[in-house]
Amino acid sequence: MPFIFKAGKALNERKAEMRIQFKDAPAAEFMFDEKCPRNELVMRMQPNEAIYFKTNVKSPGFSGAPIQSELEVNYNTRFFSNSGKSDSNPDAYTRLILDVLRGRSAAFVREDELRRSWEIFTPLLHKIEKENTKPIKYKRGSRGPPEADIFIEKKSGYVRNKDYVFYNGNVERKSDVKSSSSGTADIGVYGLSVMGQNFALNIASHGFEVCVGNRSPSKVDDTVKRAAVEGSLPLVGSSGPENFISKLKRPRKVILLVQVRSYFHHSHFIA
Repeated sequence: MPFIFKAGKALNERKAEMRIQFKDAPAAEFMFDEKCPRNELVMRMQPNEAIYFKTNVKSPGFSGAPIQSELEVNYNTRFFSNSGKSDSNPDAYTRLILDVLRGRSAAFVREDELRRSWEIFTPLLHKIEKENTKPIKYKRGSRGPPEADIFIEKKSGYVRNKDYVFYNGNVERKSDVKSSSSGTADIGVYGLSVMGQNFALNIASHGFEVCVGNRSPSKVDDTVKRAAVEGSLPLVGSSGPENFISKLKRPRKVILLVQVRSYFHHSHFIA
């Protein structure tokens, strides 16, 4: 189990946290349309202390893509923001100073641990000084040198989910997946043979706004053109199943016309 320590100055964000990343979920690709991001347990010390578990849920709407959200305990929102009080959680250094004044040493490094730490790092510091090792430069306000991410992934197999955004109490969209919105059509008709087209046009002629859909886009176009010719009937087409559903009012009413082949070698339709 590799342990990676990463620190830097003038980065894009100020934080101190410990992350435990789990392995890929078995057979997750059979449940979703794409690869699942890995689950992570995150313990954040600063700022805004929190413990949260990054896990995957289905994207809102019609997409089957996984999206990461969190099961979390955020100290500020859990114990202070909703309490109606003006106080807030004191930062870590404030609590450490208070421990010093109280004579408590539980949060501090013991002398033997400190000596052992210098025994480990002193040879490394001497090696850097002797060989005049130059640090890798990186742009101020970035995540650090890209070489660090490459090193971490190579040594530990850690995979960073670049699309993830931590939920900080505000309503935020965490991906580019668009949620479905309620449409304007009263009824949907899916399946546009000659009978299906006539059925949809008949409904539209009675004042209902109809959305039509079919596996063949050409049949959708033909039906829309017929609606325009026959008196600009309130009928709209759709570009696919997802677009078809999104154009319907809630609660959605859908009529499916399915072709069935009988033993007498002719076709009929059922709704």
